[in-house]
Amino acid sequence: KPEKLEELYCAAEVYIVMSTAETQSLSPMQGFAYGVPAVAARARGLANFVPSDAGFLVEPGNVEEVASKLELLITDTALHDRMGAAGVEYVQQFSIPAIADQWEKIYQNAIAGNTKAQP
Repeated sequence: KPEKLEELYCAAEVYIVMSTAETQSLSPMQGFAYGVPAVAARARGLANFVPSDAGFLVEPGNVEEVASKLELLITDTALHDRMGAAGVEYVQQFSIPAIADQWEKIYQNAIAGNTKAQP
């Protein structure tokens, strides 16, 4: 249930995902939306969706590195809060209004005959 997920993300201090098979994981972005910084595997799509100002990428299977980053985020509240705020800002580009604006620009360019313009 969505309300249960919201409750869990709000209770979390750090989101950790060490999957090496994710092509585009939405779960770190859901955590970012609630101000939760991430520690994620430097693998596949995760590397593209965990910006360095909102979380840490670590080598898959490197338990010591995961533990080190987790400890850092738990003990350094200023870093935790900065990364949490950066995550909130990062996911705004994927919000419904932001995506709708991008699609509107694409259609406006197509109508104007400008097929090379980017949103």
